[in-house]
Amino acid sequence: MHHDKLIAALALSLVATGCSSTHETLSAATGVYDLTVASESDPCSPTRATGPMGTAGVILSGALLTVSAPDLASNAPLLVALNSTTGYSQTQTMPLGACTAATLERTYTVVGSNATGFDVAYRESWNGLATCGAAMRAIMPSAPRADCSADLVLHYRIESECASPCQIHVAADGAAACHC
Repeated sequence: MHHDKLIAALALSLVATGCSSTHETLSAATGVYDLTVASESDPCSPTRATGPMGTAGVILSGALLTVSAPDLASNAPLLVALNSTTGYSQTQTMPLGACTAATLERTYTVVGSNATGFDVAYRESWNGLATCGAAMRAIMPSAPRADCSADLVLHYRIESECASPCQIHVAADGAAACHC
């Protein structure tokens, strides 16, 4: 699978919105964050990438928190939208094109926040990998060799806020910057 270079320019127009009783309190700001991935449990082989991941773009607009997250199955970052109405949680299931019945399910849930940043629990579940052959391994070398689930935590720590009318830019390698 060929990955085109991804340049995502995320624009934000900050609108002051109050929280209603249905919104959870989240201490976050639009800006550039340092991202570190930690493993909680990872029986997958090879194990998922952990450690410092560089910078990540984050946008908080009303009830919607959008984060750039490493795609541990490819070389391009993902944009993940987490809404307060769903408890800042999202599950995505994607088929693995090179395998007839394989899927990758990803679940993201904000589990804590404070003045320095926030944490997102991340679960990666690989299923149906027995249908994968050598072609899959060539396309996705970091894919596990057998079905498994890994539990990780994405630690986002604020590096710099990015106030309106500035924009967050996320490069193909995942590096984020605020441009005014």
